[in-house]
Amino acid sequence: MLGEKPTISYVFTCADREKRRKILREKLYFECNCIMCEKRLDEDVDYGILNELLEIFENADNKRISWPIILNFHSVLYKMLESIYHKYDERVTNQFKRITELGYSHSNAILESPYLPYYVNDIFYDVSALTLETEHRLSITYGVHHSDYKEFMKGLSPDLRSK
Repeated sequence: MLGEKPTISYVFTCADREKRRKILREKLYFECNCIMCEKRLDEDVDYGILNELLEIFENADNKRISWPIILNFHSVLYKMLESIYHKYDERVTNQFKRITELGYSHSNAILESPYLPYYVNDIFYDVSALTLETEHRLSITYGVHHSDYKEFMKGLSPDLRSK
């Protein structure tokens, strides 16, 4: 709206404050005064680790990473994202959606495996809990009529959909 502060990101926000401000100054010719920059909300975030974790999750389908390791990485990544953005920001919600989808693919692979790993019960518990959390976050972030919410709910197994 005319006269209001912009509330959109003009640059990729998974870069440190100085890098973001430099890009805005040199390419868009203005100094950022957003809350994140002004209050230095992200000063404790290690952007090198953050970007490595994002890269791991982006390519997790192509790598053979065990579920416990994925879950540990998710825990660290989630805390970092939530320290930068608010709890129901679409980037945080989408990370929950991604980890849940990875959990489903891992649980399906386990069921098709001739041997069951020792953590088989843990993965099904984790996926169930993540599914419920992801559904909650999608409903708040986007609303229950949004296509992302509907697509996610359609992909759930019937026993999880009824909870």
